[in-house]
Amino acid sequence: MKRRKPKFKVDNNNAVIYARYSSTNQREASIADQLKACEKYAAAHGLTVINTYCDHAMTGTNDNRPGFQQMIHDAASQMFITVLVWRNDRFARNRYDSIINKRILEQNGVSLVSIMEPNPGGTSGELMNAIYEVLAEKYSKDLSENVLRGMYGNAEKCMANTPPTIGYKIEKHKYVANPLTAPLVQQSFKMFAAGCSIDDVVAFWSSAGIPKSKNALYRMFRNERYRGVYIWDTIRVPDGMPKLIDDTMWNKVHARLAEHHSKPHCKPKSYLLSGKMVCGLCGSPMSGEYATSKDGTKYTYYACSGSRKHICKCRRVRMDLVEQKAVSALYNNLFDPEVIEQLAQSVQYYLEHLTESNPAIAAANEKLKDTDRRLNNIVAAIESGISNEATQKRMQELLQTKKELQQEILSLQPVSSGYSVNEVSRFIQGIAGGNINDRDYATQLVNLFVTQLTLFPEYGIISFDATGQSSDAFTMPHGKRMEECSNLIDSWRSGWDSNPRAADG
Repeated sequence: MKRRKPKFKVDNNNAVIYARYSSTNQREASIADQLKACEKYAAAHGLTVINTYCDHAMTGTNDNRPGFQQMIHDAASQMFITVLVWRNDRFARNRYDSIINKRILEQNGVSLVSIMEPNPGGTSGELMNAIYEVLAEKYSKDLSENVLRGMYGNAEKCMANTPPTIGYKIEKHKYVANPLTAPLVQQSFKMFAAGCSIDDVVAFWSSAGIPKSKNALYRMFRNERYRGVYIWDTIRVPDGMPKLIDDTMWNKVHARLAEHHSKPHCKPKSYLLSGKMVCGLCGSPMSGEYATSKDGTKYTYYACSGSRKHICKCRRVRMDLVEQKAVSALYNNLFDPEVIEQLAQSVQYYLEHLTESNPAIAAANEKLKDTDRRLNNIVAAIESGISNEATQKRMQELLQTKKELQQEILSLQPVSSGYSVNEVSRFIQGIAGGNINDRDYATQLVNLFVTQLTLFPEYGIISFDATGQSSDAFTMPHGKRMEECSNLIDSWRSGWDSNPRAADG
């Protein structure tokens, strides 16, 4: 996609609007409604909207959206300092994408503001952000389950659920052979079975005007759909779609494929505290890096960016060690009843004061009071005998204005204002009791609660309260080689390595 350069003037109050609606739910707030609401918010907060980015009929479960990517790209120009969205789920319904892209905006000095879910910062803000993201992801998962239910029904009837593989097309919701591309697929199998190299097959597709990579062709040769097997998710139906390749040809090709085994690729472990850890000596961010020994062993660390620039003497620290220490400290203190109560009460206090702290709602309430005063004056005039066509018309106008203001105030009310202290407490308590040796669980704890980890040479301070009131310290080995600390991390590492999803983070 060709990137365009924004033609904006730099202004401290510049803002942009991002709007989206989903292809699976055409009845949610339209693009126009989202833009109108965001423009009202911007006017009430003294922001100047210099551009809008829209994605029509695009899912929020990933960030592969043209308008969204253009907005993220333009943020680097630093021509605006705020991105307005109607709700957080317009920005993303995937917590990983939300965290990553918010981080990109923050690095460019741009803040994200959900006008229906305002965030006060501090303790309440961190936890509310997490709750909003969890709810958005849950909604997306629930919606996906409903869609999947229908797709499973289609699959049982061998109906088309996905775009057709090359060689096929869709007619009346069924896969049929494509007379234009099916012969190309059949010729590819014949060439490879006859001993032609994969490069020869690549050249054949190029000559046909449809370039294919080697990997794409290897995937084609392994695709059982060409031998008539309908495949969707866990459903496999032999003879469920037209067979382009007979069994004899299939077996010849796979005999050759046996000679082209590739080594399995191992995904690197993710860095659990990336984006949350800072150096206690210089305040610079600490990010992940790795080193490989002569025998091929890979070692992972966290290193201070100030150290890389030679402005700090902080030494790098083993990833396993600091993550084990940090997550243990968080787990041992987070679920204390007093801590849970403190976090829940701070969230409740924020929710109770959302309405009065929202300038747009306050302005609408003032207009409503003025409208009521004018209505009372007209009623008093009518009661005193002053009643004519003009007074009747004016009363109707004021009644319509009052109705519109009441609807506006209702639309500006936060969607999550019904949370109680007990509900937030149960939300936090429901996360307790997991195994911190499970990397998925540890990742959930860190993403949901940790606001910052400050690491010093001898100890670290992990904060799970943005105000700094809720935090805990843990000690780091001092004066020892990191290899001598293996006894501290063996159980932690073995727990993660035994988890088949650990590598995905």
